[in-house]
Amino acid sequence: MSSSGQRQSSDGGGGWVGIDLGTSNCSAAVWDLNESRCRVIRLKGLARPPLDGSGAGGKIVPSAVLFDSDGSIKVGNEAVARESASTLTSFKRVVGLTSTQAAEIEKSDPQFWDSLPFDASIVDSKGAEATNNDQNGKEHASDTLGGGGGDTSLHEVVEGVAINVSVDVSSSTRRVTPLELTTILLRRIREHADGYLLKNKRHKTRAPGFDEAKSLQNCVVGVPANYTHAQRMAVRSAARKAGFGGRVAVMTESTAAAMAYGLFVSAKVSHSSTAKNGKNVLVFDMGGGTTDITIATMTAGKHGGETETVEFHVVSTEGDRYLGGDNVDEHLARYVHSKIASSSTWKASEHSDLIRQCREAKEALCGRENKDDDSDVDNDTPGLNETTVSHAGMVISITRRQFDDAIQPLVERAELVVDKALATFKSHDKMAAIHEVVLVGGSTHIPSIRTMLRRKFPPPTPPELCTSLSAETAVSQGLAIQAALLSGEVPLWELRNAMMLDVLPHSIGVWIDANDRYKPGEGAPFQKGEIIDGGESDKYRGHYVPVLVKDATLPALGNAMFTLADINQPGLTVVAVEEIAPGMYQCMGVFDFLLHRLDPQKFHEGLRQVKIGMSLDESGQFQVSFYDEKDPEHRAKKRRYLEQIENDELPDETVKRELAQLYENEEEYVRSSTEIGLIIFCVVVFALYIGAKIAFHEVDLEQYSNEEL
Repeated sequence: MSSSGQRQSSDGGGGWVGIDLGTSNCSAAVWDLNESRCRVIRLKGLARPPLDGSGAGGKIVPSAVLFDSDGSIKVGNEAVARESASTLTSFKRVVGLTSTQAAEIEKSDPQFWDSLPFDASIVDSKGAEATNNDQNGKEHASDTLGGGGGDTSLHEVVEGVAINVSVDVSSSTRRVTPLELTTILLRRIREHADGYLLKNKRHKTRAPGFDEAKSLQNCVVGVPANYTHAQRMAVRSAARKAGFGGRVAVMTESTAAAMAYGLFVSAKVSHSSTAKNGKNVLVFDMGGGTTDITIATMTAGKHGGETETVEFHVVSTEGDRYLGGDNVDEHLARYVHSKIASSSTWKASEHSDLIRQCREAKEALCGRENKDDDSDVDNDTPGLNETTVSHAGMVISITRRQFDDAIQPLVERAELVVDKALATFKSHDKMAAIHEVVLVGGSTHIPSIRTMLRRKFPPPTPPELCTSLSAETAVSQGLAIQAALLSGEVPLWELRNAMMLDVLPHSIGVWIDANDRYKPGEGAPFQKGEIIDGGESDKYRGHYVPVLVKDATLPALGNAMFTLADINQPGLTVVAVEEIAPGMYQCMGVFDFLLHRLDPQKFHEGLRQVKIGMSLDESGQFQVSFYDEKDPEHRAKKRRYLEQIENDELPDETVKRELAQLYENEEEYVRSSTEIGLIIFCVVVFALYIGAKIAFHEVDLEQYSNEEL
């Protein structure tokens, strides 16, 4: 039996687009059916205009939203051009956080919290401000992390951060959430991309599924590697609210960049030069707010007997969701401020002009000043040796050496992310080496970042850092490739060199609680989105049993065997959690299943065991199932599905393939005939709580104590 949420919206047509939703900048791209290549969309009026003055429209959209005094909302280049205190940026850094997570970050990392370029407050689970009870007439703002686009849940999680913004001239204050701002940004990108494709469809660009009657309805949005499941679902929710009514998928940003590398660069690599056991490629993606790493293995092969292909397999992903160009700007601004200010007090939202100047100084020192965004290839340009900023009536000089010293702690953090990714990579093969390092993201232009990478990966292997992709648009191009694959309208041979499966960023499993929380009729033991701190022995005593392991290829499938506390209990409750940090878990949902009463003589030594299965697909759709081998109804349904597979009676090839994999060992999940379509597309939903306690006995081959919890 299985427990899941609503079905994924059926594909009713419409165009497909890939969107790089960056902390500092965004871009959108489609697969052009006319030219069989990716095309980054020109978003005139939204993106920064090209420097040549052609008026053709730029490709890079600043991730900024401005609430104007006349009630209008300005987005992108129009918002940043005003240089107003009401312009909000970097809100992606806190999107999808619950109030518990936000409070923990504020407590454990106050420097990060103070670095946010806006006035943020924490709200409680009901949407009320938790850190300041005096609303002072502020407009109430709260949003939910689940739902959107018709999705509903009995227990939607309220977003834990609200942003207070002063509206120009009127001096009134408005409260908005990061999710609301993300929705506004995605809606404008969709509208402008629609306009571009409508204008260019007949003569230039033709996107998969796009026509005048059905505009862009489907998208693949990039997310940082370390985003939790809740944050990924929040991004999907924002996309649905922005008007994407078809399929909404998410993909790790650095993996998307690896797809772009696979299509545009690896095809130029001769197969004779590919290592015997494959070529290992590390994609280093450092953008405005996050640093992500994907390590993939490239192997040469044949398709159709003669056609040479390159196949990729993701081996490791790692990330730091609080490390990017914003931190560099803020660290440099702190350095400048410390040279003239006697007080050590610092809050980024009070020094927006200084941070803007330091961003410009960084670009000058890194060779990015007056860089045209129009190129799809990264051209490395040496930066200045010295520049200046103005602060508190003084002109302060900043040399390259001072810049490097100011951001050295950030470079060390970036190196730590690399080390973590390499540790996972080496765990598969201690002798394996990295053959190429690919740079993606605007912050990879920082000289000290490149120096660190050259030190860790000296020539001759790899020969040099790869800058063949556009640092600013590689992610959106990879997402466009994934969108083309999902559309089903592009021949696979066109995309074969880019085909790559994303992996699971965190392990997912079952939380076995040792406290007496399972009381019938008193509601769920945990709320969806609740943070479970495994280190708090008094409040959260229990055990975590992994079912889906980190870096498992998506769609991921797994199962574990559990022993019930009572063979006659009427049902069982499964608390599904994601291990978002060592010893820290976030509840993904509470799932309840009814059990059939069976003859006690069926159970060996009075033990009743059930297998709990979990699945997660590329779009973030999650499902929990269970199988009771002693239940005759379960065994009968399993036999019927095996017969359907053998007799080729299942019409959907994907479903048939998944069922074959599930039942190949004759000990897998049981689903009713109406649930087959949910194997890949399903979401978490909270069922009626019936209260029943389970204790674990074993998980796969690893033995656990037969303790009843």
